[in-house]
Amino acid sequence: MDKPVIMCIDDDKNVLETLVRDLENKYPNFEIEFCESAAEALELRLEILHENGRIALYIVDSKMPGMQGIDFLKRVEDKAGRIM
Repeated sequence: MDKPVIMCIDDDKNVLETLVRDLENKYPNFEIEFCESAAEALELRLEILHENGRIALYIVDSKMPGMQGIDFLKRVEDKAGRIM
């Protein structure tokens, strides 16, 4: 992975698709990844880090089924930016 990653996490597929599309258009120097749950995001995060990728920013929905956004951010211990 050459580009830093912006990871978007939201259980609302329509919101997620719009957010990803907007970010891809505005930030071509970033890889935009997306997940529909915090659990899926934790797995993807490990894959990215395993490939020596760098996550620059997490954009996380606060209320999701399973794990809430704040709980996800508490489990993530890197120095990436965070938006909820």
